Amino acid sequence: MIASFPDPLPGELLFSVLARFSDRMNYPAEYAANLELFGVRHGTPAVELPNRIDRLVSALPIGTQYTSDLIIRNNTLFPLYAPFLPDRNRELILSNMKENGTRTTLLRSGIIAGRVRPPAFFRTCPVCDEHNIARYGETYWDRRHQVSGVQVCPIHRVFLEDTNVQFRWSVRKEGLISAQSAKRVTAVRPIDPNNIQDGMRLHIAQSVAWLLDHNCSRPALLALNQGYREILTQNAMLCPKGWIRVKSLYRLFAQRCPPDLLEEFGCQLRNGGDGGWLGRLLRETQQTIAPLRHLLIMAVLGVSAEDFFIRTVPCSVPRPQTPHYPCLNPICPEFGKATIPQFEIKRAKKGIARIFTCPQCGHRSSRPADGSAVIRVVQFGTLWEDRLKILWVDASLSLRSLSAQLHADSRSVLKYAAKLKLSFPRRGPTRLTNWPSRPGALRLATRCCRSEEKRKEWRELRRMHANAGIANLHRLAPALYTWLYRHDRKWMIQNSPPCRRRVPKNNRVDWCTRDSGLVDRVTVAADRVRNQPGQPRRVTVRSIGIELGIAVVLKTQKAKLPRTKAALAVLVESTEAFVLRRIRWVADTLTIQRSRATRSEIMRLAGIGSKALSMPSVQCAIDRAKADLERLYSNECCQSTSDKPLKVS
Repeated sequence: MIASFPDPLPGELLFSVLARFSDRMNYPAEYAANLELFGVRHGTPAVELPNRIDRLVSALPIGTQYTSDLIIRNNTLFPLYAPFLPDRNRELILSNMKENGTRTTLLRSGIIAGRVRPPAFFRTCPVCDEHNIARYGETYWDRRHQVSGVQVCPIHRVFLEDTNVQFRWSVRKEGLISAQSAKRVTAVRPIDPNNIQDGMRLHIAQSVAWLLDHNCSRPALLALNQGYREILTQNAMLCPKGWIRVKSLYRLFAQRCPPDLLEEFGCQLRNGGDGGWLGRLLRETQQTIAPLRHLLIMAVLGVSAEDFFIRTVPCSVPRPQTPHYPCLNPICPEFGKATIPQFEIKRAKKGIARIFTCPQCGHRSSRPADGSAVIRVVQFGTLWEDRLKILWVDASLSLRSLSAQLHADSRSVLKYAAKLKLSFPRRGPTRLTNWPSRPGALRLATRCCRSEEKRKEWRELRRMHANAGIANLHRLAPALYTWLYRHDRKWMIQNSPPCRRRVPKNNRVDWCTRDSGLVDRVTVAADRVRNQPGQPRRVTVRSIGIELGIAVVLKTQKAKLPRTKAALAVLVESTEAFVLRRIRWVADTLTIQRSRATRSEIMRLAGIGSKALSMPSVQCAIDRAKADLERLYSNECCQSTSDKPLKVS
């Protein structure tokens, strides 16, 4: 139990609290603090999102007021990352910080996303240090000063100064270092309020401080995207169809955030392609983006984090429960009611399309994010088509009145009538309705009528050439094959002969003859490898192949050489057998040299690893070799008492 754990100061990092505790206890070794706090000897607690917090809380005195959730909320950078994380990543990071699992928070939180790099050194504000020493008797690492992209103090509006303490644990030689023991700069450098870059730095620092202090409850990433689009609409950067005016946005970035400042943040803009990080952030994706980039676009659009999360994306207002999108099909009995639970996002030529599908009538349409209007009808649905079939046979209705009742354009009505194979010409109150004159609709109608004829021709062709493959049918009727491939491909594939797998013939090598001849050669080569003079060489498939000059054949073509494969299984030397042979060779060599050897020297000369040393037969062989050498040495009375130098050749 930890008896004298210091109370965290306002806005203090957990790393700083642990460093002050280590200074207070004055441990003789660096690992002692980790061992008492977290139960492990090695490693250093992370600065942004540390883990093993449950273990730390369990070591505190009974009845303490500190819990894991309280420490994570008040003494880590988790409140900064939480609003910009997908649900799954957020829960996994929270679990990882509390428990002792594998740390994957750097990837899931967006810390290593893109090229946003953390600060190289811990930073402090000289004015904050002076106030902390006057009030608490010591200073500490403030979490608002250790965030990527924060370069000024949001309270005193002065630049932060680097200390001599490395930020990353991978380059920091020492473990827990407190701010009081670090070398700090006392000179104050105020920002220039008239400088555009300094104003942008202050804006980002204030947004970071607000997120850390208020612990904003997390909205969904989709709500964030809708908030960005609302701000873009206010700045006249969103088209009526929902497309973003990228060039105007880039010009705004150039005015309010110069390229050198973007490069300093690691947030350079990229023209073309997918738009880089800015394009990914404004698209409705579940991808984790570094918080600095979210705050940067808010600053460019002139919105603080407080305005964005309270006014644009209210965190305290409960979200509407599903279903909450209305059906906009006038034919549907649920017209205007919230029957659509969610929408589907699909890629489009100029971005994304949101497809809303009504479960009652099957009406599918592309709409803006709020779902209040129809941009394009994808499919009218079965209910609309059934209504069209009923109205189509009513001779008292003209095409115009029929279209008005269906709430669709007359050309769309003709197109769907041709698709449903309704009767043409249609008799109305004034004149006949002929085939649709629009080229696209005419092609659709013609295709529907010709499809059945082409299918009959294809069936007849297959009946006449029952044994022909798809390539032969293509050669026999190229025009028919091309028409079906273009207009009725799915049906043609289902009604075509299966593809025949071609087995290539390879008569260049008689593998049976080669297999018979290789068996004896492999046996002779294995004996040659085993009995070669000097240091023993292990008998393996590769060593036999090198001896015969056919190493590649034995490695890749063993399936075609069954007798050779069986012979190799017998001839190849196991690890245990090879180690025993090396021990015998070492013993024979030392016997010839009349040299003594200890157990460790025999193991070293034989090249025995830890895996082989665990085998009982290897242990017995080493003991036997050592005993034989000792017996030989005791019988050599005429030999000098000094040991000869060991030399194994």
